[in-house]
Amino acid sequence: MTIKEINTKFQLSELKNKGMRLLYEKEPAKTGRSVYKYLCLVGREGNKYFVQGFKPTNKLEVLEEQVKEHVASLKYDSDYYCPNWRAGLFEEMIIHDYLESIGFKHPHYSSSQETYELVDKNIYGFKSSDIVISIEGLWAWNHYVDGKFVLPKEVNVLLHTGDSSWMKVEAKRSVEDIKKAIDSLLKPLYLTDSARNLKNATVLKNASDIEITMEKLTASYEIGSVDFKSTLKQQLEETLANLV
Repeated sequence: MTIKEINTKFQLSELKNKGMRLLYEKEPAKTGRSVYKYLCLVGREGNKYFVQGFKPTNKLEVLEEQVKEHVASLKYDSDYYCPNWRAGLFEEMIIHDYLESIGFKHPHYSSSQETYELVDKNIYGFKSSDIVISIEGLWAWNHYVDGKFVLPKEVNVLLHTGDSSWMKVEAKRSVEDIKKAIDSLLKPLYLTDSARNLKNATVLKNASDIEITMEKLTASYEIGSVDFKSTLKQQLEETLANLV
C-alpha cells in the first residue's frame, strides 16, 4: 500500500508525530478549526500501514475499517484529539461547543474568552432572562507564571447573578467535571424558573380562544402578519419531541 493509494480516501500528512503521520478526511472540514478534519495517527512498517493500536496491513479497505473503528471508539469527535492542538485547547473546544449546544454564545462585545451568555429566545422571539456564565481558567492563554505558560489544573464556573455577585463552583480542568459544574448551576435555575412560570400561568384565568397575530417589519419596510397560534403549536410540538 502506498501513500498515493491512501490519499485516494484520506489526506495523509507528511509531518510526523512521535514517528506516526496524521490522517485527515479527504474533503475540507466544516467545523472551521482546520482545513481538513483530523481522524487519527497512522504508522508504517515496510509497505504496510496501521492505525495506532491496530495491526499493520497492506490493504486499504482494512485500513479504512481501522480508522472507522478508532473514530467510533472515541468519546468525542476525533477532531478534538488532534496532537497539533496546543495544550488546553481540547477542553476549550469541547466546552465551547457544549455551551453553544445548550443555547449560549460568546458575546461579541466581551473581551473575555471565558464568558458566555444565554441567547435562547422565548415563544415571542425575545430574551426573557439574562443568564451569563464565566469559566475562569478555561482559556489557557490567560495563564502565565513568571513569563511561562502554565495550564491550570482547576477552573471556576461562575453564574453571574447581577449587582456584582455570582454563584461559583470549583471543578477540575477536565471536560466532564466542567460540564457537571455548568449543569449543577443551571439546572436548579431552570427548574425553579419553570415552576414559577407555571404557577404564574395557572392564575391567568382570563386567557381565552382569541386570535393572536405576530407582526414584523419586512426588508421592504412592510408589516407582515403571521398567525401566532400555528407558530406556537409548532414550537410546542418541537419542544415536546425533544423532551427525554
